[in-house]
Amino acid sequence: MELQDDVGLHYGYFGIDFEDKKQKWLVDNVHIYGYPGCVYKNEKQIDAENYMYGDSGKWAKESDSENRLRYKIPTSPGQSGSPVYIQEGQYSYCAVGIHTNGDIPWNSGVLLSGRVKKTINLWLKKIHLEASLASGSKN
Repeated sequence: MELQDDVGLHYGYFGIDFEDKKQKWLVDNVHIYGYPGCVYKNEKQIDAENYMYGDSGKWAKESDSENRLRYKIPTSPGQSGSPVYIQEGQYSYCAVGIHTNGDIPWNSGVLLSGRVKKTINLWLKKIHLEASLASGSKN
């Protein structure tokens, strides 16, 4: 799909922090929003199929690993893969992790480290190569 306009100029951009600066932003609030399969309110399951849900909260002081993030934010089944992000300015947000686990009292995710960036870049190259081969392009 090609867009005629630069959507980012109108709606903004969502940055990604691969710089392993975990200590720099641990003082900030953390946010998680996504599209869970269901949510629970007052211990009652509510269908959330077409609605975005999320919340903000605090980081855990320590994590079980330097590659993991821990935070005290309620999440629901299906929110795995949602960005874990911080606000860097009035209208600027930056993903620093990917939500993977819900647990009591802390939820957790994977830190977007340099190692994760290399893996994502390899996946993107593979997808580009497969698309080029499928279309018959030699690029």
